[in-house]
Parts: sequence; C-alpha cells; structure tokens
Amino acid sequence: MIVAAMGLIAEKGVARTTLADVGVAAGYSRGLPVERFGSKLGLLNAMIDSADAWFAEQAPMQVGNLRGLAAVRARIAAHVEGGLKSPVGARFVHYMYVDAAYGVTELRPRMQALMGAFAAGFQKHLEEARDAGEIAPDADCEKLAAVIVAMVRGVFVEWVLTEGATDLRALSPLMQEMATAAIARAGNAASRCKETPRP
Repeated sequence: MIVAAMGLIAEKGVARTTLADVGVAAGYSRGLPVERFGSKLGLLNAMIDSADAWFAEQAPMQVGNLRGLAAVRARIAAHVEGGLKSPVGARFVHYMYVDAAYGVTELRPRMQALMGAFAAGFQKHLEEARDAGEIAPDADCEKLAAVIVAMVRGVFVEWVLTEGATDLRALSPLMQEMATAAIARAGNAASRCKETPRP
C-alpha cells in the first residue's frame, strides 16, 4: 500500500489522493488503508518512515569511508542517485516538503526533522573538513550545510516541476564542484584575510 500511495501522490499530489484510492491501487479493498493506518496522516507518516529508512541505507554505501569534502561530494551524489533509483519516492518526499508548508501542516515538524537530518549529514562531513584543514578553522559548518541542502533541494524541486526533464545525473558533478570548491575558496580567502596585517 505504501508503494501504491507513493505512486498516486507522485502523480497527483497529496490533496487529490484518498485512502480509498490507495486501497484500490494496491489491489485491496477501499477500506483497508483506514484499518491499517487509521487516517491519511498515519499513512503519510508511514510513507515518510519508509522513504527515510531507504535513503538511510543508501547514503552510507555511497559515502563509504570518505571524509571531509570528498564525503560532501559523495553525499550529494548519493542524493541524486537515490532520486534516480527511486523517482517515485523522490517526488513523494518533495511533495511532502511543499504540503508540510502549505497543506498538511501537521506534517511540518516531521518534515523539519527530516530536513534537519539531511543537513546533519553534510554538517558532519564539513566538520571533518574543518578539522582536517580543508576549510577555514572558523567555518560555520551548520550554515554551510544549510546552503548545500538548499541547493540540492532546489534542483530536485526543479526536477519535479519539469516532470523529470531536468537532467539530475548531469547536474550532480556540477553541484558537487560548486559546493565544495566554493566552500574551500571561502575558507582560503578567510585565512588570507586573517594573515594579512593591517596597515
């Protein structure tokens, strides 16, 4: 039922998807989703659990033993590959971000937590980069992670809106380079400013 529900929401959004639709699409009775999940909110939470658990398994495989900026690049690639492997799931998640903001506001805390976990993965690698001297020692890794998340999410939203016409695979290396090279340059510039004596 979760797979069927993701497919329906990815096709026509949350508001136009009913529990009865989900039951029929999954090959069961119209009332079974209510019996199993209790409400649409219960189903949506179960779907978010499923999508989150799936990516939690995928990201470590992509990142492996990499650390620092190399791990940042690998994590961006992992999100792109995850979207390409499960386009329905990726579209569903991004519908959830929009609906949590403007539609199903009860989901807002849940989606905020999901976004926080997404950013935390990048923040961890940025802190590794800072400790290794790849970026400035006073770099604000939390804010830098937020910028990376905004970039990746923005590309995915464009991909959803263009119905897959945006070439995620082609944009992946560009996002990796833009994120890590800009952060490294900013760190080097900050270090040079500190080292330059004032007249």
